[in-house]
Amino acid sequence: MRIKPLALHLALSLLVALAAAGCASTGSAAPPKRAVPDYDGRGPAPTSTSDVALWVPRAALFPLWAVAEYGLRRPTAWAFTTVEEKRFVPKLLEAFTSGADDDFRTGFVPIVALDFGGGSPLSRYGAYVWADDFLVPGNNLTARATLAGFIDSYDLALTDTYWPGNGTSFDATARWWYRPDRIFAGLGPRSREEDLSRFGEHRLSGELGVREVLAGRSFVRGSVELARLSFQSTTCCEEPSLRAQSETGAFPIPYGFDEGYTALSPRFSVVLDSRQARPAAGSGVRAEAYGSVSFDLSAAPVEPWARYGAAVVGMLDVYRERVLSLALSADFADPLGDTPVPFTELITLGGNERLFGFPSRRLVGRSAAVAMLKYQWPIWTWLDASLHGAVGNVFGAHLEDFELGLLRASFGFGFETPDMQSPSFAVLFAWGTEPFEDGGAIENFRLTLGSSFAF
Repeated sequence: MRIKPLALHLALSLLVALAAAGCASTGSAAPPKRAVPDYDGRGPAPTSTSDVALWVPRAALFPLWAVAEYGLRRPTAWAFTTVEEKRFVPKLLEAFTSGADDDFRTGFVPIVALDFGGGSPLSRYGAYVWADDFLVPGNNLTARATLAGFIDSYDLALTDTYWPGNGTSFDATARWWYRPDRIFAGLGPRSREEDLSRFGEHRLSGELGVREVLAGRSFVRGSVELARLSFQSTTCCEEPSLRAQSETGAFPIPYGFDEGYTALSPRFSVVLDSRQARPAAGSGVRAEAYGSVSFDLSAAPVEPWARYGAAVVGMLDVYRERVLSLALSADFADPLGDTPVPFTELITLGGNERLFGFPSRRLVGRSAAVAMLKYQWPIWTWLDASLHGAVGNVFGAHLEDFELGLLRASFGFGFETPDMQSPSFAVLFAWGTEPFEDGGAIENFRLTLGSSFAF
């Protein structure tokens, strides 16, 4: 599962797509299409009742089709086709990679990401570097570094993965970041956009893991992480600090903010996926479950907490990799003693966590439930377009305050890489609403562009 060539092709193609527009030739008009040959002499097939009936959903869905076809697919297909015709990518690959026979063993790809949502727009930029077969065969080294525009922020990560060649891999990751742009608007399903605040998060962590491929896309993984986290009440991005917003009575200071914590966290996850890699049909079922127990080593006495959850996705390939899917998920965080769970270890929604119309970690609670309907179709070899709609929210312990009126909606469209397990690129337009019982009005608009590595 190497996604580096994919991310590289996408990043380089985007860098030159606009340039290609100015370089596209203005040749003569294309010749008219030939008539379809009637090889068997039987003429066109007669119109059936089902053919007539299909015009009803076609007419109802025409506005969505027109937006997707003329606003998304055709302009994007033209841009990437032009890039390939002009052979910009092969030329740039030589500058960004090295290795014999286009094997992409070493190289780097620039990371650029923009996120307009949840306050002021944020940008991140940096580089992703890899070296396959580093020192010994089967040992792959990756490094990632990103900075934020206009704020003092950094995110550094180094991962070494060893593949003995028998379906098992071992990995070690070290990560160090400072993010002064974290958001908090209170806990629970009724948190309000007007209570949005910012805080700074320092994180230094190390993780050891082992992964065993079961069959196809199915695998199990176990890991243990040691992480030290501390927090600051920072003013960022034109929003007030967490402490200042708390002093207005918007919400109490969440547990863990003042003290920070040092967490030792064993984790286990299993993914069962019946699908095969493309170009096989995209129909199938994906089920996943995870669990972890964390111990705050800086507290006395040490009282742990647990996180666990599950999700199931049913996918139907309606026609040539045009996939309609329904995903259901539930997540939980529970203290295993008298001490509450630190607020950054609670369940969150937003960003890349299912309710895409909200910024990362916008919704925070003891549990969460989400249902998402999605339609995804290919527009390029390594890029899909998608439409999605979801309902869900965070709640108290074990969904105890779950009500239909407390659900929020998230919907939108965009582009993404076709690998559900490790998306590396996305362009997303999405909207999130307030709870239905408050009217369900649109509360947030989110536009993201670039690598998902950056957020």
